[in-house]
Amino acid sequence: MSLFDFARLLYRNAKAIGLVAVTMAVATFIFTYNAPKEYAVSALIYTGIASGFNLESGSADKIDYHAVNNAFDNLISIIQSRETQQEVLLKLLSKHIYLETQDGHNHVPEAFIEKYQLLLGEPENYVRSTSDSTYLHLRALFDDGDEKVKSIIDSENGPYSVGSLQTLEVKRHKSSDMLILYYKSTSPKISKETLELVIEVFTNRFRGIKEAETGNVVGYFQRQLDTAKNALSQAEDKLTFFRSGKRVINYGEQTKAIAIKKQNALDEYSRRKMNLAATQVALKEIEERLAIRESLLTKNAELIDKRNRLAELTQQMAHLQHQPDTEVSLSVLKNKINSYKSDIQKDLELIFNYSNTKEGLPSKQLLNEWLENIISLNREKANIEYYKQRLQELDNLYDSFAPLGSTLARLEREIDVREREYLEILNGLNMSKLRQQNIQMSNQLEVVDWPQTPTKAIESRRLFLVMTSFLFGITLMTSIFVAIDLLDHSLRSPGRTESVTGLPVAGALPHFDSKTDKQYPDLQQKAINHIIDRIGIENRKQLILVISAFAGEGKSTLSRLLTDKLELLGLNPQYFPLAVNQPNQERSASHMISMNIESEIENGFEGYTILQLPALVGRIIPKNLIESADQILWLGRADRSWTLAQQRLKERIEAMASGKIHIVLNGIKIYRLEDLLGDINPYRNESLKWIRRVVRFEFGLSFF
Repeated sequence: MSLFDFARLLYRNAKAIGLVAVTMAVATFIFTYNAPKEYAVSALIYTGIASGFNLESGSADKIDYHAVNNAFDNLISIIQSRETQQEVLLKLLSKHIYLETQDGHNHVPEAFIEKYQLLLGEPENYVRSTSDSTYLHLRALFDDGDEKVKSIIDSENGPYSVGSLQTLEVKRHKSSDMLILYYKSTSPKISKETLELVIEVFTNRFRGIKEAETGNVVGYFQRQLDTAKNALSQAEDKLTFFRSGKRVINYGEQTKAIAIKKQNALDEYSRRKMNLAATQVALKEIEERLAIRESLLTKNAELIDKRNRLAELTQQMAHLQHQPDTEVSLSVLKNKINSYKSDIQKDLELIFNYSNTKEGLPSKQLLNEWLENIISLNREKANIEYYKQRLQELDNLYDSFAPLGSTLARLEREIDVREREYLEILNGLNMSKLRQQNIQMSNQLEVVDWPQTPTKAIESRRLFLVMTSFLFGITLMTSIFVAIDLLDHSLRSPGRTESVTGLPVAGALPHFDSKTDKQYPDLQQKAINHIIDRIGIENRKQLILVISAFAGEGKSTLSRLLTDKLELLGLNPQYFPLAVNQPNQERSASHMISMNIESEIENGFEGYTILQLPALVGRIIPKNLIESADQILWLGRADRSWTLAQQRLKERIEAMASGKIHIVLNGIKIYRLEDLLGDINPYRNESLKWIRRVVRFEFGLSFF
């Protein structure tokens, strides 16, 4: 649809559009005549969400605008929540009920009186000693589904209804930390009190929600911390009991000391074995040199007994040397050993003197060496026995002490795990407490501007509503007419007819009446002239068929108009109508006309012959006539759509016809004839002509 078509549509339906728009405006004016006055109050609340300082604030902190917007959305959602609204309305209602019973109507708004009558029958069921207790009672009744209280709160009108809070507006003030609350009602006192209650309920709910967020977390960490502390204490007690039971003070140092002792004992044991071997070798050499035989020595029982006794004393002395506090005993043993040494030396000298050979007497020094080696041999044997026992004791200590390491490691590892778990939970508890304290400091909403009782009503929007209704009526009707035009599938215009049917448009005939004839006196002649011009006039005989798919398309009118016009042109046309309703009439008339046409075909036409055929859908198509026709005028109604039956009929006729086929629209709107005939109203004033040129973009500007 072009701009010109749209403007023409509005112009043709201007009366209907204007009538509906004026009707809606008048109706709005009447309905808003007695509209009550409204009083508005507002409040400003500082939130500190974006720029406020708290425990977590820092100099390098960046503002997360997404988080800030989300926080403001949460605040607005809390205010607009159903629970908040119900609490506000119940508090307002309980306050007014309490004031009504205490002070009468002096402090109660007039708007309350009507609603209070619902509860006035039994006021003792609703009123309590204070306003707060009255609210708690009403809250309990509302939660239990009391019909009277719920009918007041859940209704759509009245100062205590959910519908009244639909006028509550909450929004962020530009990009600041401020929230603006705006509320209006028909009572200035109720407006102020309602907004004050909204602020009170909202701040309490917001504070409770924020504290609950961290309160649950702090409680969780506290419980987990107690559990972790008990587990850590149990692990430490197990380690203490194990250390005391196994007599372990410092396992690492103790194992290190045991290892050192064993290594020292091994070293000393090896050294003693080496000394023993050396002493045995030295003793053997001395005995060989002295040629002292064992048989000679054993014969002297006294000497052997002294030697054995000396060996026993030497072993005792070796054992006592490794024991603490044995100085006195060692001194006594040394004296005895020295005494035995002296006696044995004397005996040996005597035996040596008796048993000396002729090769020469051994020196006294060899005897002393032999005696010293004997003593050393016995002493080293005693030391070796001692160190064997010592090593066995250390091995037993190793066997008992070695398994303790893995147990201690397991117990210490358990304590370490419990300790780290305890510290992690303690850190989480500290962080949650810090967060809780931060929220408690940051959720203190400050009311910058409290609501004030309004002294003037809001300016009436009656004129705005009337204008809105008027514009809505225009928009509604325009949309309806545009939709009708877009959804219209009728042929309606020459351009659409050619695109839908595929046939060239020879012309169109509008619907004429006395008013149309008077307004457009020569329009009919222009339309016929256009049709004749399109089909062409030749100085020869022509057969023109006037056909249609259905009855009532206007074939007779077109045929008569064509016949009259051709007579005026001196072409002597012949007109043969074949439009019958009864089957027997159709057969007889068709037979008579067929005979005439056939004779005309045989003898040749004289001038123009206009043959009007009946509706062809549902009838046998006269093939000889279609083939003989020079021009075929298909008549179609402009207010009807192009059907599949018409399309198939057209294809069959096109296959038979040897002449041109044109379509003629009948009953077309007069203004649509402009597509064929141009401007049909020469008396149109200059302003309308200028508007037509503008909407068609026919400016034709020239600056030079």
